[in-house]
Order: sequence, then C-alpha cells, then structure tokens
Amino acid sequence: MFTTIGTFERAKKKKKKQFARFNVSFDELYMEGRLDQPIPPVEELADMLPNSVAQGFLLADKKAGVTSFYLDSNGNGKLNKKKDLLISTTSFDKTLYKARQGDVLATNNQVAMIDALTDVIGVPPSDGSSLVIEAGLIVSNDEGKAIDFLALDPAEEKLLPIHCMMDPQGSFYTEDNWFEPFCADLGVELA
Repeated sequence: MFTTIGTFERAKKKKKKQFARFNVSFDELYMEGRLDQPIPPVEELADMLPNSVAQGFLLADKKAGVTSFYLDSNGNGKLNKKKDLLISTTSFDKTLYKARQGDVLATNNQVAMIDALTDVIGVPPSDGSSLVIEAGLIVSNDEGKAIDFLALDPAEEKLLPIHCMMDPQGSFYTEDNWFEPFCADLGVELA
C-alpha cells in the first residue's frame, strides 16, 4: 500500500473569481499496510521513506465545472497548464472551491478511498456497483472530513509521478534501478 501525505493551502486570490487555486505539498511517503485495511493514524505509520517534497496545484474551475490536479514538474512554483503534469480531472465541488487549507492524501488504500467517497457524495457507493478505483487523491478539511476526491487511475501512471518528484530512497525504488527510467519517461526528473 502506498500512502502519500501532504497539505494544501489556497493561493492568493486573483481577479478572476471563477478559479480557486491551491498549492499542494506532499512531504511524507509510506509503503506499508494492506489495501483492504484502514490506514493507521499517522503517528502509527512507522516506515516513512526518506524523500524530498513534491509540489503541485489543485485548480477548482467554477466556470468550466472541473477540478484538476497538476504536479509542478518544472519546479518553478507557478501553475502552467501546458508545462506542468496534469494528473487528474474530476467534476467541480463547491466545498473545495470555498476551502482555505487542509490535508491531501494520495493512496491506493481501498478503505480510505471508499470512506472519502462516502464523505463527498453523502452516501456509501453501492455494494453492487462496478466502481473500481486503483488510486485516488483525497482532499480533506482541517477537521479531517473529505471534501473532494480525484481518482488517479491507473496507479502505475498516477501515483508514481508524485513519487518520482519525492525521490524516495526505499529499496522498492532502488531495486534493479527501474524507478529512474520510469520517471524520465514521464518527463519528471528525480529530485
């Protein structure tokens, strides 16, 4: 199971009220636990991999009705839709648009994703649904309630770009040197 923990904070407001831009910072990466078990509290996660900080942006576009997540792949701290790596796009959520700050969690933990979807849509996804989500970005307010969820499918292409920017040092990534060429193929250089 991969769990990447970070925070988001609203960027300075622009004159265009149709957009809300949030700066995202991932600074903790864990690889432990089981996909079908709840994520333990952060204080119980013991095996944090040494890593750098990955930066990105959440863009809530009220006019277009979409929320997008970009990685700051050129590292300049500014959102450039043509140069930064688009990771996910989902439908617009007013709760995120109005938010000021909170937490973000990129994970492939099924329990955490179902709990987040339940918070966001107000009811649990039906048991008979064919909904399969391999990975997701959970956006939570300061109280820990999920206010938005962005699917990151498939996991190989969506979680790992975040990990590339974090340049983790665990044996999973350094074994057979498979990680560096993957990151280069995505256009994301290791930190």
